Amino acid sequence: MAFNIPFPGKATLKETETTIEAYQLGKCSNLTGIQGRNAAFDDNSAMNVNVAEFEPVDHLALVHRRLIFVETSQVDFGAMAAAGMTQLGGDGHEFTIFVSDKPKSIFIFYRM
Repeated sequence: MAFNIPFPGKATLKETETTIEAYQLGKCSNLTGIQGRNAAFDDNSAMNVNVAEFEPVDHLALVHRRLIFVETSQVDFGAMAAAGMTQLGGDGHEFTIFVSDKPKSIFIFYRM
């Protein structure tokens, strides 16, 4: 059964990428999606978070390896294909997350 985990929206893109990659390896699960959200707390404070959805897998060998998060304006699809990377969510699927507390559109690639 899929589960969601929030990650801080103040992190850099690289920090978010490496944190999520380590998390999915530690929990034997695959990232299936991520979305930036504004979290509100009981004390009226707020925080930008990136809510990641994971799907558990039966064996560590099935966990996606080498996650790469790329801003949509900087992606090189040819290089990703040549490196054997697969795009999370299918071709052209974008995710909007917080990067250093600013919303950014990204593509996510992985290798099996």
